[in-house]
Amino acid sequence: MFRKILPILVFASIIYPQQPWLPLSTNIPGNLYSVHFNNSNTGWTAGDYGVISKTTDGGISWDYQYPVVKEEITAIVPHQYVNATMFAGGKQGMLFRSTNSGELWTDLEFKDSRTVRGIHFISSTTGFIYGDSALLKKTTNGGLNWSNVQSGISTIDVYGIASTNEGILIAVGRNGYILRSTNQGVSWSLVNSGVSGNLYGVLYNHHNTNLWICGEGGVILRSTNQGLNWIPQSTGVQSALRAVVFNSSSQGWTVGDNSSILNTTDGGTTWSQINVPVQSNFSSIGITGTVILVCGDGGALLYSNNSGSSWVVERTNELHKHNIISIHGYTGKIFVGGNYGHFYTKGLAAPQYDNWKKQPLFINVAFNMVKTLNDTIGIAVGYSGSGSAIRGLIAKTTNGGLQWDTIPSPTPLRIFSVEMRDANNYWITASNSTGDGVNKLYFTTNGGSAWTEKPFPIPAGVYIRKIHFTSQQKAYCSTTGDKILFTTNGGGSWGYRTAPVPFAAVDFVDDWEIRAIAVKNANSNPIHYLSADGGTTWNSSFYSTSGKYMTGIKYVRYNHTVLIGEGGAVEVFYPVSGLSSMNLKLYPYHNLYDLCFPDSSIGYIVGGNGVIYKTYAAGLPVEFKSFTAEYTAGKVVLKWSTATELNNRGFEVQRKLAESGIEVGNSWATVAFLRGAGTSTEPHNYEYADEPATGYKYAYRIKQTDYDGKFSYSDLVEVYIPTVNSVELEPNFPNPFTGNTTITYSLPHSGYYRASVLNVNGEEIYVFSDGIMESGQYKVMWDASGVSSGVYYFIVRGSGYKAGIKMLLLR
Repeated sequence: MFRKILPILVFASIIYPQQPWLPLSTNIPGNLYSVHFNNSNTGWTAGDYGVISKTTDGGISWDYQYPVVKEEITAIVPHQYVNATMFAGGKQGMLFRSTNSGELWTDLEFKDSRTVRGIHFISSTTGFIYGDSALLKKTTNGGLNWSNVQSGISTIDVYGIASTNEGILIAVGRNGYILRSTNQGVSWSLVNSGVSGNLYGVLYNHHNTNLWICGEGGVILRSTNQGLNWIPQSTGVQSALRAVVFNSSSQGWTVGDNSSILNTTDGGTTWSQINVPVQSNFSSIGITGTVILVCGDGGALLYSNNSGSSWVVERTNELHKHNIISIHGYTGKIFVGGNYGHFYTKGLAAPQYDNWKKQPLFINVAFNMVKTLNDTIGIAVGYSGSGSAIRGLIAKTTNGGLQWDTIPSPTPLRIFSVEMRDANNYWITASNSTGDGVNKLYFTTNGGSAWTEKPFPIPAGVYIRKIHFTSQQKAYCSTTGDKILFTTNGGGSWGYRTAPVPFAAVDFVDDWEIRAIAVKNANSNPIHYLSADGGTTWNSSFYSTSGKYMTGIKYVRYNHTVLIGEGGAVEVFYPVSGLSSMNLKLYPYHNLYDLCFPDSSIGYIVGGNGVIYKTYAAGLPVEFKSFTAEYTAGKVVLKWSTATELNNRGFEVQRKLAESGIEVGNSWATVAFLRGAGTSTEPHNYEYADEPATGYKYAYRIKQTDYDGKFSYSDLVEVYIPTVNSVELEPNFPNPFTGNTTITYSLPHSGYYRASVLNVNGEEIYVFSDGIMESGQYKVMWDASGVSSGVYYFIVRGSGYKAGIKMLLLR
């Protein structure tokens, strides 16, 4: 039924945001030093901790990986004697340490290819690391250095170590071996276990001084005399048991294969099988207070917050992809490690379905640049280690970033940039940035399998940075000083040209045009320089007005340049209305390190603490302060205003009937075109009055078009235009209908009316009346025999009135 309503005023969000740069939500850890987009939606960032991130939706969501860590994380262990210190170990001898409760991790460069199964400390400085192929080493300085321990068994895989209050060490492993030490691991003796299967877990119960071991075939062994003798306990299961824990003298748990979870409440005399709502081979169990967590393969993770009285299954999009090998609750967090180097944490007190957070494992790895040749092949370069242990780092993907693999680096120096010519030909730059000023330039012709060093001339004290090919034969390389390296024969030979001042950032636009921003000095703001002849001569264009040290520069279009810098400085230069430089906005909390523009409108900036900003208007403040639609005096008045415009040809006003309207058709119609101001920094107001038919709800939008053909749409506004006195229609009954339906309607005055049925194409297919009708209520029945199923409209027009309803015919 249509009724009279009051005129309305509607506000809508508009084409571009009011701020020229909008922050994107990422949760990416660490600083970001590089950003590269293949197009406006698919892009990459790289930075601290060896993180490479990818988006396919223009920065709305990001997925990130740690290419350097590709192996399973098999153990996550808190240091028993040092607060906030944790260790994580894995395959291929991976070993990491955190000193801040797992927030950041350091690669200890363990240099042992054997799989780490666990770490056990007996004091603040003394501990043991153990694992496959007789891995058993000792540290006396808190885990910084490790030395071999002679166990006497050269072939045993060590799966667990425990220590008693009396200083006895027990190690268990393959084929039923039990090793015992009474002198802090200096020497070990073999103890008879009475079993031949693998033993996986060992525990000292501080509550009653008993020792416990679990293993293959449902074995549980108990010792009451410091591990000299072992007594088998009945479990009733044959599956391998892989971990055992006690949280009191009587309450204990063991977990293993085939969804085995056993519980004892009498100190281990009897064990009962617990039914759980998931099928998995469980590998680890952790207990913190009343919270119990059990993990296993296929991403299985069980959670109980009532000491095992009930269990729930964690279901997350991340965890189901990986086998979960190790779990630990510590300092209010849950730590989970698994295959492919994935590591996750969540709050211990959080609801069980709370999102898990990917946790960085590296503090001494960073990628300085990421580049992709296409949507499949990409390269990231940087460094790992610190001090004298720094080495170059190269990671490569050939499947669009689903997997990144490190490839051998030709240099121990930090690698600062990469340039991809095709799938096999790359160039990289490297330098030590300190001391003797060592610089290296390498190229590969086989995808990174082998590298060749290319000599080039460069004065002492200057360090090379970014390399960029502007064409097949021409390339440039920036430096930290006043030198610009160049080649005109595809890298066959290199020379350099001297700039008027040292540059902080350089953009090589094409074969000849170079734009640069000078290093800031104490007496003046940085100067923007332009060379149109490949760096032979330079002209100063404008001064930076931010007063900041600038870190990046990018030419966008129409002599329009964007600068970024420390303290979140963002500036724009464009020669319009006499304006040479404009300090748009300062984001003061983070330094900004890199920017890119995949097209002439959309751009991205990355910086400290994982910040990413996006612009939809080439970094300019194209401010549509408002977009309103108001119905008054029989007209729809549309108004919008801009603060600045860039390359703006104009605005199309588009209209269509709203989905809730009665009219048929779904196409947008352009009802007017208003010319824009081109490029301007002055405010401009726009207005258009539309006079559509009454009795309908309309939707409006604005299509903004640039001179280069690019366009964007505003959001929608809807306006209902009432009639003065409506024809009233009740909904047809039944609706939907299969054969016929009854329609009731009322006419406010006598006069000429036409009542008919229209199809979705607006064609009239049946007429009920066409002539003079008296005021009052009418009831008609439409027999739809011979009409196909679909949507139809009953319309009444005449005497200045119009109304209608939608009907659905089903066959």
